This record gives sequence, C-alpha cells and structure tokens, in this order.
Amino acid sequence: MRLKYLLVENFRSFYGEQYLEFSLDEKKNTTIVYAPNGFGKTNLLNAILWCFHRKFSPGFKANTDLLNWEAKSRGRKSFHVEIGFIHDNKEWRIKRSGGAISFFKLWRIEEGNFREVDSGVEALVNSILPVDMAGYFISDGEGSDLQIGKDALLSIGRSVRDILGFNVAEKALEDAAKLTKEIVSQLREVQVDEKLVALEETLSFQRDQQVRKRKKLAEDTEVLSQYQADFELVEQDLKSIDLDEVKSLTDQRDALLRTIARQKRERRDLQEERISLIRTYSWVAFAQRFQDEALDFIDEAEFKGKLPAPFNIQLVTDILEEESCICGAPIHDGSDAFLKIQALLQEASNPDIINRVHRARGRLIAIKTLSDTALQQLKKNIEKRAELDEVLHINKRTLDDYSIKISRIDHSKVSDLEARRKLLLTKIDGSKKDIWRGEADINELDDAIRSGAGDMGRLEALAPQAKKLFLKKKLLEKTQDLIKNELEKVEESIYTSLKEKIDDFLKKYLRQDYSIKITSGLKIGLVSSNGNIVPTSGGQSAILSFIYISSLVALAREATSKRNAILQPGAIAPLVYDAPFSSLDRVYALNVARELPNLVDQLIVLMYQDSDKDIAGELQKSGRLGKVYYLNANISADQGERPVETIRVADQEYVVTHYGSPIDNVEIVEAASYVS
Repeated sequence: MRLKYLLVENFRSFYGEQYLEFSLDEKKNTTIVYAPNGFGKTNLLNAILWCFHRKFSPGFKANTDLLNWEAKSRGRKSFHVEIGFIHDNKEWRIKRSGGAISFFKLWRIEEGNFREVDSGVEALVNSILPVDMAGYFISDGEGSDLQIGKDALLSIGRSVRDILGFNVAEKALEDAAKLTKEIVSQLREVQVDEKLVALEETLSFQRDQQVRKRKKLAEDTEVLSQYQADFELVEQDLKSIDLDEVKSLTDQRDALLRTIARQKRERRDLQEERISLIRTYSWVAFAQRFQDEALDFIDEAEFKGKLPAPFNIQLVTDILEEESCICGAPIHDGSDAFLKIQALLQEASNPDIINRVHRARGRLIAIKTLSDTALQQLKKNIEKRAELDEVLHINKRTLDDYSIKISRIDHSKVSDLEARRKLLLTKIDGSKKDIWRGEADINELDDAIRSGAGDMGRLEALAPQAKKLFLKKKLLEKTQDLIKNELEKVEESIYTSLKEKIDDFLKKYLRQDYSIKITSGLKIGLVSSNGNIVPTSGGQSAILSFIYISSLVALAREATSKRNAILQPGAIAPLVYDAPFSSLDRVYALNVARELPNLVDQLIVLMYQDSDKDIAGELQKSGRLGKVYYLNANISADQGERPVETIRVADQEYVVTHYGSPIDNVEIVEAASYVS
C-alpha cells in the first residue's frame, strides 16, 4: 500500500482544506514535510491514523478536541480527512468525517469512475492496514509500539509475527482448535463406546494442557531472557567501577567461572561415558553367574573326557569299517565284539556338537574377560567423577568467597550491584528449573497424546458411526501440525535474515563495532565485539528501532514475491515518521536518511529543519527525494519581538510565520518536486 494524497479540512491546526500529494515514484519514494515545532506535524500524522482507524498516536494530546478553533468560531461543526492510496495496483479513496456530521466512506476507482463500497468498509480497510499494526508504520516516536526497554532490548516477537503475516495462520490455528472442540461435542451425541468418548475427552484436556504449558514455557523463557540481560548489565556495571580490588576479584571470578564451566562439561562427558559403559556391558553383568557355572561344568567334563559322550562317532565308525580294533585284534561282522562296538554309536559324540561346545566355551571366556574390563572401566569412571565433584564443590565455595569479598568492599555501589547480581543468579537458576520442568511436562504430554492417538485409532474401528467425525478431527489436527511446523521453519529463517540485514547496516554506518543479538525471548539489542549487551543512548535506540522496522518491512516485501502458502503479509505500508532524526547526531541522521528509502516502498518524514542535518540535500543527492513541503503558519497576533522563522529548500528561503494575519491557520505549501 502507498499513499497518494492527504486532504484535511478543519482538522486541528488546519483551517479550510489543505492538500498534500505524496511522491509515488519507485526511486524517488520519499516525501519530506518541514515545520517548526508546534505547527502541526503531529496533527498531520494523526490525521492519517484517524482517517484509517479513528486511532491516535500515544503522543497526541487532547485527542477529543479535533475541530479547528477558527472553523468552530465561524460556526462550522464538522471536520474531514480524505486519503487516496494505491493497493494491489488499484486506486482507492477513503474519507472520514467527525463532529456533527460523522461518517466513514470508501471508494474504489476503476477507469476513472468512483465506485463506493457499500458494506464491510471497516473490515476491508483493516485488511489493507490492520489497526493493531498501524502503530508500527505511522509513529510519532513517543510511546511507539516499538520501544527500547530498560534492559536495552527491543521486543520484536509480536511485530515480526504481525508484519510477516503470521496473523492469518495463527487465526487458522485458533479456528481449527475451535472446530476440533465442536467435533468432540458432536461425538458425545453420537452413540459410540464410552471408552472412546472418555479417551477423546482426555486427549482434548491434554492438548489444552499442552497449549497452556507451551505458553507458560514461552513466558518463562522471556523471563529468563530478561533476567540474563539484567545480569549482563550488572556485570558490566561492576567491571566499569574504577577500583583495582573490584577489577582483580571480578577477573578472578570470571576465570573461575570459565574453569567451572569446563569442569561441568567434563562431568557431563563422564556421565555420558558411564551410560555408554552400562549400555555396552550390562549384558555381561547379567551373564556373570551363568558364565562361571557353565565354564566350571565344561572344564570338568572335558577334563574327565565325558563331554558330551565318552566316544567319538567317527572313531567308532572307522573301527567297524576296518574290522580291526585299535589294539590290532580282528573284528568280524556279527561277532560279539562287532555288536558291542556297534552299540557304542548310541553314546558316541557328534563332531558338530563338540564344535558348538567349544564355541560356547570361547564365548563364555570372552564374557569373563569383558566382565573384568567393564568393572575396571566403570570403577575408573566413578572415581574420576567423584574427584571432579569434590573439585567442583571446592570451586563453588570459592565462588561464594569471591562474592562475599566483593560485597564487603567499602563502596556502596559495589555492594548494591553484588547483591543485585546474587539475586539475579538465584532468579536465573529458578527460571531455568521452571523451563526444565516445563519442557519435561510438554514432552510427557507429547508422549501421552501420541499414545492416546494410537489408542483412538484402534478404538475407531469399534465405532463406525463416529468414523466420519474422527476423520474430520484427524484432518484438522494434521492441518494444525502442518501450520505449526511451517511457522517454526519460516520464523527461524526470518530471524536469520533480519539479523543479517541489520548487521549490514550497523557495519556500514555505526561508529562502534556493534552487531545485534536476538535473544531466546525474541528481543534484540546491540552487542559489543565481546558479546556484552550495550546500554544504548537515545540516538542508538532510535537507529535500532528505525532500521529494525525498515528491515522487517523489506523482508515482508520479499516474502510477498515468494508467495508462501502459509504466510500472508499482514501489511506493507509506507513509513510515516514524525521527527525521526531529532535524537540523532548529524552523521547518524544522514546515514539513517540514506538507508531508509532503500528498505521501504514509500517514506514520509515530518520534521523540523536543522541546518546541521541537511536531510533533503542528502536524499536528493542519493536520488531518493521525491517531494518537499513546508507548513506555513498564519498568526493573527502582532509579531512584537518574536523572530520570523524561515525554511530553506533547494537554495530557496521561505518565510513560514506570518504575523498580523486575518485568521489563525496552518497551510501546507509545496516547496520542491523532483518527480515528473
């Protein structure tokens, strides 16, 4: 969506009709409106918000007093704002009136003909620029929807999901969940097995629990992120105190913390090794008693020559075939000796059996060997872990000693910071435990739901009347899983792209070697080269906000061209900023002004002129400036000793305060246009 023009009539400081045409040029996409403070820049910004949504920016005062005072004195009772805009390559016009005459109308312009939309106007306008997203694009900087918190971090989770079009998918998930509950209700009315209904109710309860647990986990993660950010700031404040004793103790503590972290990793490795040993050798432990008894039996039998029989079948067969005993005596077929030897075949051993016995003996000996090896390795692992536990215990006590020593330093700020640090460590530990418990509960619920779904599938065959309902429910659940998985995948790629875009800007334009960090709680902040969060100045906070939202809009524009099946971009609207460069020094102001038009389709800047920051000149030089306006104030009072204010545009100076005028009003005047 791009704004074409704005017309205000008797709205706040503007008496009569005042008209402003924005630049629609793709290259020269920036419109600047210059005005001294108090002339009505914020009135213009809020005229746009009010026209679209009857909404105002947080910094807009007395928002019930909208009728121009001069118009009121002349008997006028209504005020109007009209906006022309382009959306989906179609031209639209909206008009909102307030006061005695109150209406809201929308027209679509086709081949020069105005066709009024006669129903669903508010809903249609909200689909073009959603009311809960307007504050991202149209901002006066005071109480903006994007504010840097005390932790020097900017919360971005909601804005990312809004602007990148998660709303439609999230609404689909909500609708699918509602439909699933309706199906459960319908199942109660169908004659199905009571066990099936009870199982479905259990699954429904578990899924509700799953949603609540996931929401709680996200909240706990956000809290942990906040505590960790606060902890990092406290650490930085401690290290910034110019006391040798503090520096020495904090350095020693940091070194010990690194050692403890390494030792904890070693402890985890030993634990994993122990589990691996148990998995590898557990069967040996269970077989130990058996292998001892079996080996004794085999060895005793072999020693006596009785395993598995006293004679070998091959030996007996050879004697009978050769008709000669091993002592040399002849053996004739049918003789007593022949019959006795032939009877030995009943007890003679088979060579295959003997081979199997020997293989069994070899395996049992291997078990005996492995048993000794396993015992030695497990004993060594347990001893090493016990030693490491003892060292860790000592190091943790030493950490406490450092904390006590630091807190006893005769410096009020040090003791306060150390107490705060200790409290935050306790909170961080508690939050991590909450997260661990939450993840464990979610995993348990996941398992229970999978198991229940399996049981449900088996029971469905017993309830043919409910089969259609169950198929619908399964389809809904599959759809929800598909949407959730896609959202997670897209969100991960979005944060990667977002970080790359912002880091590119910071690398080019920021003086310090800063990058951004996106926390697990979906906040961003500037971080130094050593990874510490930077407490931002007003200028740095403004830069972060501008570049973040501009980069996000750029990503939304890219996402539109890719036509993702799940995401429908929430809004791609112009950025309308009131005094965006006021908190930036000259270098930063020019850098941001140079970059913003590259990231968005249309940029509208309402600002007072600062001779030190030639924003218009910079944008003209870069080929991005489309139009320049200024607000001209007609003042009925005499000038007296008050100075006449001027604005310079394109080497032309304009007087913007005219005293002794017949009426008080503000006019919108075009100063320069760089588009054909």
